[in-house]
Amino acid sequence: AHLGNPCWTMETAEVVSKNKNVYTDFSGILAFSERFKKAYYGSVKKQILELVAYCDTPRKLLFGTDFDLGKQEDYIEFLESFEEFSKTDMEYIRHKNAEKLFGI
Repeated sequence: AHLGNPCWTMETAEVVSKNKNVYTDFSGILAFSERFKKAYYGSVKKQILELVAYCDTPRKLLFGTDFDLGKQEDYIEFLESFEEFSKTDMEYIRHKNAEKLFGI
């Protein structure tokens, strides 16, 4: 969970890339102060893109939120900021990856 943010994102990428049954999510990553929101979003977005590049796919990334650390709308807005992901990739991140993982 949480991509291993802030210190273990690449370690998470290593584990995810080498194990077909391991996924990660980005819940809990939007705990930020409003003052530094833009800078923080940029930093976390960079980490996510590095993880996805290392794994060579966004198909191991799950959408998630942490209710007390951020509003669901913030997470949706953050996800939609990824112009790097195709429409199909976004469908997988939003729900298809979880459906596959949990067999639902």
